[in-house]
Amino acid sequence: MISGDEIRNLRGLQVCNYSSMGALTFTVFEIILSIDEEVEQIWRKPWTNLKRLYLIIRIISLGSQFISTGITLSSPREATHSLRDCRMLAGFQGASSQVLMMAVQVILVLRVQALYYENTSLKYTLYGLFFAEVVAMTLLFALSMPGILYGSHCVITSFPGIASGFLVSPILFELLLFVMTMIKFYNTVREGWGEEHVLSRFLKDGVWAFALPFIMLIVNTFCMTFLSGALASVAYSWAIAIPGFAGCRLILNMSHLLERNETFPRSSAVADTLIFTDGAATDLNTYELYGTTHSSS
Repeated sequence: MISGDEIRNLRGLQVCNYSSMGALTFTVFEIILSIDEEVEQIWRKPWTNLKRLYLIIRIISLGSQFISTGITLSSPREATHSLRDCRMLAGFQGASSQVLMMAVQVILVLRVQALYYENTSLKYTLYGLFFAEVVAMTLLFALSMPGILYGSHCVITSFPGIASGFLVSPILFELLLFVMTMIKFYNTVREGWGEEHVLSRFLKDGVWAFALPFIMLIVNTFCMTFLSGALASVAYSWAIAIPGFAGCRLILNMSHLLERNETFPRSSAVADTLIFTDGAATDLNTYELYGTTHSSS
């Protein structure tokens, strides 16, 4: 006779299956919709760091979802995984999640760096915080691995308290980047730049690209901390799909902006020059956005 705990775990596994299939369907559908842009903006362009970053995000996002979904959908008689197998899968999921988050954050950091290009000390501060985040996430995940419990199909049913810290550092770092973007967005609108197409697009992309992965981090942390059984892992696939979508969409939009090569007309009262030097991101060229203010005369 099946116990109540087993029934709850099976129901939780079913919900995880639905969630995984939904996230995978979302990712595949997004790839199909953007295939024309991807061919034009990525595959037909020279090999650059930005192109490599795009491939890393695509491969990790799609590959990790296929592997995780395939395991959770396997039939019960195939679900004879040892503790070692489950830990290897959890290690793969944690590593792929971390690499994906770091890849997307590289793009976000470069965008903030471009917005505050005149502040050189800020650049090194962001790099230092990024490095500290990577170290903290790696250590916290390694320390939490022995305390993770697994159910059927190696679905994680319980996380130790320290595992929540794995997502706290990226939440705090992305919150900082989001606040910095919003400050610049507010200032540019107030100074009259908000009507300029290129800068407006650049900043609006930054707002939603920060917001979506950030919200998903919060949801995943909540599930890991407060839900029990298989439901603790219900948001994992979306925590892979959403950052993957945001990172790839940001790169495609950045490629569009670089391709347009638009500049705003100079005037005798040029207040700021926002230089997005993509040497760190694309090795291709320098993209300039000129903003003007009203002359004081």
